Amino acid sequence: MSLLLAGVSPHSSTVIAAEQDSVSRKSASVGTASFHPPELFYVIVAPTNQVTFKAPATFVFEAIRQANDGSTNPVEFFVGTNLVNLKNEPPYAVVVSNLARGTYSLRVSAMDRYGFVKDSRTVEVTVGDFNNNPPAVAITNLTYVDSGFIMPAAIAFKTLATDTDGTVERVEFFDGTNLLGEVTSPPYTFVMSNWVTRSAQHFVTARATDNLGTSVTSPEVVLNIGTTNELSIVVGYQEPASGGVFRSLAPITFAAAFRHSDNNVTPVDFYIGTNLAGSVLDPPFRVIVTNLTAGTYDLSLRITDLKGNEFRSTSSQITVVDLSLQTPQYTPPGGLRFQVKSGLPGKVHVLQLSTNLVKWLSIQTNVPNSEIFEFVDPASFGLTEAYYRVWLWP
Repeated sequence: MSLLLAGVSPHSSTVIAAEQDSVSRKSASVGTASFHPPELFYVIVAPTNQVTFKAPATFVFEAIRQANDGSTNPVEFFVGTNLVNLKNEPPYAVVVSNLARGTYSLRVSAMDRYGFVKDSRTVEVTVGDFNNNPPAVAITNLTYVDSGFIMPAAIAFKTLATDTDGTVERVEFFDGTNLLGEVTSPPYTFVMSNWVTRSAQHFVTARATDNLGTSVTSPEVVLNIGTTNELSIVVGYQEPASGGVFRSLAPITFAAAFRHSDNNVTPVDFYIGTNLAGSVLDPPFRVIVTNLTAGTYDLSLRITDLKGNEFRSTSSQITVVDLSLQTPQYTPPGGLRFQVKSGLPGKVHVLQLSTNLVKWLSIQTNVPNSEIFEFVDPASFGLTEAYYRVWLWP
């Protein structure tokens, strides 16, 4: 048997192994795979998230299939950790009866055709002594990122606050966790006058409370307040999201969201730790990095205006790991044996097989306790061509 090595793709390390003998010829392409978990199998459509029911509660618990892999396994319905019912065929709906007071997380769960259990996203419901719809509130006169306010600033926050089955008792305004003030009657407008507290960013929200005590918080708006000698700038990461996991030496795109109040624009500087990874003057503000080895990295952005004032983003932390399949060894009749190198022992690793690089079949899982471990595909004997990859779950 001879082994032949092939090239490396830009997104994963790929090794091609070929073996020949007098009886058969087979080849196997192996490589690392993406870190994306499979898409959700089911989605809960009733009840909606954060709805409130009157105790004792009875309601329809319904889900729909979002992706169909041909599985015929039953769908299980959970209220908290309790299995309340299951359905073998559509419509996937059950009735929950006599639910006592409290807050509950609902989910559905099903096993796909490869033996992996997939849970839906949870829906939270509250059962109380009344059937109360929560109020709604939003800050209407400011965009998500607003800048250009000169201190001492006077800033008006206009809100739209409504309640479909009661009244709005008050709307409170917060800068982060700090209460700025409240308004108890419409129009729910609050003016923060003589604002002299300066920071890189202010995260302002409005919280509406109805006559039964239910509260809802609006989406935040981000403000930047400076002196008359400063250019007001807001900058933050669009991608990657904090907590992301990437393969070592793979291309990673860093993208910035940038807002400024005049045309005195200077480059957006991308930092990895204390090292400058790149500077971009014009949109789109993106930098691609390909040289990160295994480790944890803090990403940040900096802009210096033409007067020398520096503005910094909050940091975003990512993890880079080693994940690779080594050249397989064939040991008849036991099939192909793969050695895997991974920087995340203790995580679920999944070996997948494809014969056309389009459809992938999950054939084995492994939770290693060391950085180097093995997969064996005993069913590989007799295949004329096969492709293998490994990814992390999730």
